[in-house]
Amino acid sequence: MQKNQQNNLTPAPTAEMILENQYNSARKNLLAVAAFSLINLILLAVDSFTYFLFSASIPYILADTAKYLCGMYPPEYYDFDYADGLFFSRGVFWVAFVLALLIVAFYVLCFVLSGKNRVGWLITGLVFFALDTVVMFYNYGIAADMIMDIIFHGWVIVILSVGIHAHFKRKKLIESRGASEDADAWAELGDVGCLAEDAPVYRAADFDVKHRILLQTEQFGHTVIYRRVGKTNELVIDGLVYDDYTASMELPHELTARVDGHEIVAGLTGGSRSYISVDGEIVAKKLRLV
Repeated sequence: MQKNQQNNLTPAPTAEMILENQYNSARKNLLAVAAFSLINLILLAVDSFTYFLFSASIPYILADTAKYLCGMYPPEYYDFDYADGLFFSRGVFWVAFVLALLIVAFYVLCFVLSGKNRVGWLITGLVFFALDTVVMFYNYGIAADMIMDIIFHGWVIVILSVGIHAHFKRKKLIESRGASEDADAWAELGDVGCLAEDAPVYRAADFDVKHRILLQTEQFGHTVIYRRVGKTNELVIDGLVYDDYTASMELPHELTARVDGHEIVAGLTGGSRSYISVDGEIVAKKLRLV
């Protein structure tokens, strides 16, 4: 009982915290790409035939091609007489290896400089990794032994995109909160007659369509529903949609609304828990298995 009481006292994650965690998660994935890419280059240099996923393709293709052209693979790798082969000197391989290391270092640079919410560097990392994915398809095509590489490249692109979206949504939330605080301050001085306005309504909720209610609660006289309609999650308050999120595969996200001066947030955490919070306090939650 004491343990359950302690869990109930755990502060609820605010919308800003969730969005910031999504941004930082994207940055960490960029660093992971650099780390596994470096490991693969080292394994290639020491003639190990082990290869780790979750890495960039361009650095490895560059070093691997140079190693082949320099005759550094066993004779059975070549479809011509190995002894008569005209190969480049091994110095060409090491030049290519250094260039590959510089590409990996660029990912590390994007990770470091994207700190302190400098989203431009995370966008640069996404563009560069998207280009890496195009080169991977061009070089290897779509084959059965490439399925896991394709999945991991797609995963990284999605995570980076989610992180970038979270940054701009968090920025908008902070700006909106600052405007609300300014309005509250003016109201206390008597210069305005009301508090910050409620959040705008997207549309009326259609309850005739097939939908799944993820969570529902009654708060300060309002019915709050967090539901999924097709590929879209909606935050519905009193039959009106205040925010939505559309994705084929649900990732951690948050939907926000402001009603009667209260901030209402509904979403999905990285731990697969749906939740609804009011003014930073969780009022409903459920573990999502599907």
